[in-house]
This record gives sequence, C-alpha cells and structure tokens, in this order.
Amino acid sequence: MIFPFADASVTCRSMWWLFVQAWAGEPVQTEFLAGSYGRVQASTDLAGGGGAPVNVVSHPPRLELDPYLELDLGWQLTLPDKARFRVMVTPAVSGPLFHYDGNWGDVFTLRNLYVEADQFAPTPLTVWAGSRMYRGDDLYLLDFWPMDNLNTIGGGARWTPPKSEVSLHVGMNRLSDREWQYQEVVVPTSDGVSGEKVVFLDRQRVVGSLRLGREFSVGETTLRARLYGEFHHLPAGERLKDDAYEELGVEMLPSDRGSVIGAQFSAWGFLPQSATHLWVRRATGLAAYGDLTVPTDGLALDLRSAKAQTWTIATSTNLEFGPAGVMFGGYVAYQQDADGQALDFDDRWEVIALARPSVYIGEHVALSAEVSHQHVRPNGLNPRSEAFDQPDITKISFLPGLQTAKGGFARPRIQAIYTVNFVDAEARRFFSEQDVRAQRPVQHYLGIGAEWWINSQRTATP
Repeated sequence: MIFPFADASVTCRSMWWLFVQAWAGEPVQTEFLAGSYGRVQASTDLAGGGGAPVNVVSHPPRLELDPYLELDLGWQLTLPDKARFRVMVTPAVSGPLFHYDGNWGDVFTLRNLYVEADQFAPTPLTVWAGSRMYRGDDLYLLDFWPMDNLNTIGGGARWTPPKSEVSLHVGMNRLSDREWQYQEVVVPTSDGVSGEKVVFLDRQRVVGSLRLGREFSVGETTLRARLYGEFHHLPAGERLKDDAYEELGVEMLPSDRGSVIGAQFSAWGFLPQSATHLWVRRATGLAAYGDLTVPTDGLALDLRSAKAQTWTIATSTNLEFGPAGVMFGGYVAYQQDADGQALDFDDRWEVIALARPSVYIGEHVALSAEVSHQHVRPNGLNPRSEAFDQPDITKISFLPGLQTAKGGFARPRIQAIYTVNFVDAEARRFFSEQDVRAQRPVQHYLGIGAEWWINSQRTATP
C-alpha cells in the first residue's frame, strides 16, 4: 500500500527534505510503504494443557506455529530523473505473548534494515545495502524456503532484463553463540584487582550468493527456471579454552567453508491463482548447517565441517477451480553431519507429504482440511531407546475459516483448527519419557487463530 504525503507547510518538513528539494530543483515524490505479516493462535491439547506440536521432521506443517509479527515500513523517494531510493525497515516480534505468559518481554528483532536503489541507470539494475531477509519462493504449507533463505548484512545487486534475472549478494555474520566465531575474555588490569574484557576471537563468516533466472511463455502459462549457488567462508582463529576437565590453553580453530548449488522449476498461469514449484538443492560444509547455525556438534576431529552435506528435493503446488482449490507440498531430504560416523543417529532421511483441499462457500467462507504424513529414517540407534527407530506421524486437520476472498492464499484469514495426531510407538520414543507427547498414541490439538499478509516486502524480488 502506498500513501503519498499530503502537501504540508515548511515547518512540518525536516531539514533533509528541504535540502533534497533545493538540490534537485524540482519536487521529489515521497511515498510511505506499509505492510505486515503475522499470525496468532490460542490452542489446547484437550487434556488440560496447551496445544503442543507433535513432529519429528525438521520442517513440519505450519498449523502449530507460535505467534509472530512483522511490520514492513518503507519510505520511497522518486527523484526528477526517475531514480528511486527505498528505505525498508521490518521490526519483528515472536514468542509467547504477554497476554498468555504474563511476561512483558517478547523476543524483538529487526528482520530488514536496508536501502535499495533502482531506475538510476538505462539498464534495469537494482542495488541495495544493509541487513535483510534474502529469500526466494517458499513452500507455504511447511513455512519452508527449500532453496534460498539467507539472513545477511551486506549488499547486492539485481539485474532484470525482460524475462530474466541475475541476482548476487555478499554478506557476513559473526554469531556470538558458544564462542565459535566470537569470544571475549577478562584480562588483568594494572591495579591487580579488577579486570577488563577484551576480544580474543573475532572471525566473520562471509556468505555470497548468485541466482540466475529465465522465464518462458507457452500460451497462457509462464515457465521459469532458476539456478542458485552460495559460498560460505570462515577464517581460522584462536580461542581460549577454559574447560573444567582440561588445562587452560589456546585452541586453534581452522578455516572452514561450504557451498550450495540448487535449481528451481516453476509454472503459473495455467489456471487462475495457480502455480507449481520444484526445487533440488545440495549443500556441503558450513552451508549444510545453515547461515545462522553454529556447527559445533557433529564436526570432524579437526573441527572442520567439510564432510557435512544435505540433499533436498521439494515441491509445492496450488490449484484453484473456482469454488474449490487444493494445495500440495512436501520434501525428501538427507542430512549428514561432518563427524564421519557411518552409524550416526544425527544422519538421517526425512520425508513429509501433505495436501490441503478447500471448498469456498460464497466469497468469504472456506472449509479446508489437511492431511499429512512424516517419516524419519536415522542411520543409527535412538539414544533414548537404543533401538533403530523409524518414526511415523500422520495428521488430519479440519480448518474452517473466514477470509477476504476465494483462494488458498487469500488473507487475512480467521480460522479454527482441529488436528488429530496418530503417533506410532517409535515416534513417541523420540520424545522424553516425561513428555506428554511420549505417552499417548492419539493426540489432539484444538485452536483458533488468525493469519495475514498485507503488502509484504519480505523477499528479495517483488
């Protein structure tokens, strides 16, 4: 949504605005951009407790997600020569709400904080710098980005000639968890009593990405192919090892790296509001753990991640037929850490598939259902049961709702959710014996909630 500023007196304008106007010699068009994504839900397990997610795969159905809010705020300046500069700020809040747990302090962060410029050259080039979510297309039913999903601070460029795309970026991070990339230590001071903190370890991970895309038209249908790659690099460093079981000393941390290569094939336009996607992705080394994960578990003896890898094949489809529609989705993935152990519980196959049919009554009532099945096959014994467990969970959900229009993606939406989970014995052994999810083969989830997106600016492409 775009809200042009109304004419106002000079006293209502900031000094920078006066400077820009004077420098340009002509009026500068300024627009305010606003959007939001959010969800909130109350639930019960029908046994006196809150509704608990019952899953064994890494990316389960999105029906049981915690409350979350993003506010997309932007300011766009269009100069007399048509060049545009856009400032985007996206504060986000997650976690249990104050109304539920009574704690005034939900998790707050900034998901986007960047400036983007385009139309400043005779070629369709966009450049940006700052901090942002840098994403492609998602598998909505699982709240999962199968190919490109980075959180980066850096900069990039996107060139978009007709029916084509070239996007590249370079960013960095320095994760503070577990003293893997950053460590502060206390050193003595001259007075011999107090100490001061100094940075002992400081190594930034550099992440680069490149995406190439091309569209083709076949009648009313648009086909698109994308190739994608990432490169991760972490320099060597030293950290002070202060372990209760070992002597104080300096530990060498070697340099490390990782990569991603992926492809995506998409089609849309064959039916109104319908689209389908297929992703294939392979990640190795650091990239197999993700850009915001500290890979301190499952490393090789030399503390490198080179042997880690993941393979993912994922698909997502939405079909609309006027008074009815259906969504499909799922993935098959193989995960292997870097420790080189052949029989390792952390190395595993994961499979999940789901379908969500809907019938629309009038313009605003949607009667939906969702059926999903998830299966995990580890390469080693379950440490809880010391058995070769291969868990299976089947979910059947009913989702009556009110929404703005017909369609599987029409939002805002208010809905009730009832899910019955069929959890086999091997899946129950994936949870602690004291966990209620380990105690019942049939488990229930009843909730009421809402989800919305309004003019969201969350992705790397419009």
